Amino acid sequence: MPTELEARALISENMDHNPDFVRCYWFPDPNEYRLVYVDPTLLPAEPGHPVEVFQMTHDEGGKIIPLKVGFVKEEEAEVLPLPDWWGQNWDNAVQVRRRAA
Repeated sequence: MPTELEARALISENMDHNPDFVRCYWFPDPNEYRLVYVDPTLLPAEPGHPVEVFQMTHDEGGKIIPLKVGFVKEEEAEVLPLPDWWGQNWDNAVQVRRRAA
């Protein structure tokens, strides 16, 4: 199970390499990383559509962990619905990192 400490490390690394990301939400899950990054440079999501999530993997010291990542604009964070298969809502999110203004 990915721990919060591991999620924070992954998120910090990603945010350090992507200066447009202003914050990240982690959705605890026993089998995979589930992250939503906030990026104000994105185009708006299509009305009525949930957060678009990309599926990939993360190699954690030889252990491959599924990684689900979504990206939203600032005004869409905590507003856009998550995909039905996600099985969670924004109330389950832990805001892990916010870039200093």
